[in-house]
Amino acid sequence: MNIAIFGSCVSRDTCEFMTDGVVRAYVARQSVRSLQNPHGTDGVDLSDLTSPFQERMVVGDLEGNGARRIIEIADDLDVVLVDLVDERRGYWLYEDGSSMTNSIEVELSGAARAARREGARLVEFGTDEHFSAWREGFEYLVAELRRAGLLEKTVFVDVEWAAAI
Repeated sequence: MNIAIFGSCVSRDTCEFMTDGVVRAYVARQSVRSLQNPHGTDGVDLSDLTSPFQERMVVGDLEGNGARRIIEIADDLDVVLVDLVDERRGYWLYEDGSSMTNSIEVELSGAARAARREGARLVEFGTDEHFSAWREGFEYLVAELRRAGLLEKTVFVDVEWAAAI
C-alpha cells in the first residue's frame, strides 16, 4: 500500500505498523496556511538545523510544496493520511501576507527570531484569525486532493487518543 502523509510523525509512526505500507511522500511541519501563502526561502537562515530532514521540512513549508508533493505521485497512491498536529503552534504572518509555520525547527534555527525582527507576528492557534486562515488553507488542500482524484483515498487522522495518554 502506497501512502502519502500530510501531517506529523503521529501518522508516519502509525504506518510503521502496516506490514505492506510504504510511505511515498511525507509532508511534515507544514501548516495548510503555507500552501497558499508561503514566505519563500530568500533571507531565511536554516544553517543551525542539524538534520537534512529538518531542513527539507522547513524548506518545504517556506515553498508551500506540500500539496504538490502529494499530487505529483497521485497515480501511485492508495491512501493519503491527513493529520493536523502541526497546526498547533500557529504560524508567522509577514507584512506582505506570506507565512511560515511556527515549527520547532523554525524556533531552533532562529528563523522565528528573524521573522519577528522583520515585522512578522505570530498568529496563535485557537484564535479566530488562525481558524479563518486554516479554513482557507484546508479548503485549498481538499480542492487539490479532489482535483487529483485523491479525495476519496484521503483519511483524516483523529489523534484525540493522544491527549488522553
